[in-house]
Amino acid sequence: MYQDVQGSPRVGLPPLVQSRVPFRSIFAIERGLKALHRRYESWREERAAVAELQGLGSHLLQDVGIERRDIPKIVARQAAANRR
Repeated sequence: MYQDVQGSPRVGLPPLVQSRVPFRSIFAIERGLKALHRRYESWREERAAVAELQGLGSHLLQDVGIERRDIPKIVARQAAANRR
């Protein structure tokens, strides 16, 4: 229980505890954070793919037709195609 501006007792949350941020803003922040998290996860997956391909032997890469220096470009191109 707290007192309002006129001094009469009130039940509930005091005004300073109640949210003054509109729900739209909270949802917009949440959507932004989720988008940021998805992008971060995508980046991590790209880095893991590059590391895995870099770990393959040179003969295996030649058999597939990939040069080691092209691995980051290939992974980035495939990730961009997957986002579409």
